[in-house]
Amino acid sequence: MRKISSYIGLSAMIALFVAGIAPIAHLIAIVSIKGIQVISSNFPSYLFQERALPGSSEVGGVGPYILGTLVLVAIASAMGIPVSIFAAIYTTQSIRSRVGPVTSTIVRALIEFPTIIVGLTVYGMLRWLEAVLGLLGIQSPIPRFSALSGAIALAIVMLPFIYTQTEESLRGVPIHLREAIYSLGASRIAASMILVRYVRASILAGIGIGVGKAMGETAPLLFTAFGRDIYPESSPRMLFEPIGSLTLAIYNMGLSGYSNWVDSAWGAAFILLAISIGLFIAIRILSAR
Repeated sequence: MRKISSYIGLSAMIALFVAGIAPIAHLIAIVSIKGIQVISSNFPSYLFQERALPGSSEVGGVGPYILGTLVLVAIASAMGIPVSIFAAIYTTQSIRSRVGPVTSTIVRALIEFPTIIVGLTVYGMLRWLEAVLGLLGIQSPIPRFSALSGAIALAIVMLPFIYTQTEESLRGVPIHLREAIYSLGASRIAASMILVRYVRASILAGIGIGVGKAMGETAPLLFTAFGRDIYPESSPRMLFEPIGSLTLAIYNMGLSGYSNWVDSAWGAAFILLAISIGLFIAIRILSAR
């Protein structure tokens, strides 16, 4: 009877595991099959060409969208990662301060925020800034529709994920290790650097989660980056102009109704999936080391 119960429980666990993993496997399989078919039909030009004319027999390419995604994520990471880590360090090190718990509560609440609200908030703030500076006869330094505004929105999206992972990792450091560090006369800054190195694997995992989350977002970019179908300028001016991304391209081409654009959207989806999986594998390797 005990063996029968064990077999039934094991079978139920396997069935639940298969039921849970099946949708993910199906998604990866469909995107991979259709995406590889599109890319292979126009490889390697698909990775560098611009979007084809609607309704034509050509698939075109997604070169500007790949570059735009990399630019947006790079700028957002440069803004979001340091802020997230330093905020988590301050929260865990300032035990007697009331700012830490408040910060932790607010940032954790951001995880549940719809990302479209983040995009609308950034858009509204930049519009307000533009109006105020316009009264003073000054041009706003950040246009509402630009790569920089899109990066700000993505930085806000990734911030709570990196912050939460870093804060929980630092709070999980054994108390005897903290006491040993401070007993050697280390300052709070020096102790924080030592603790960050101690939990660097968890921090890298949090960075991977945050960057992957930002890379797959579409809604915040609808009101900020706006989208662009050509390559941006190879100068700092590109930061102040609209820019395309893979997510915006998939959204626009997938709903277009043109068969060649829909096919191109499958290829863009596979590229985005491949980048996300590659990022996850790289983070896992670095964390293991």
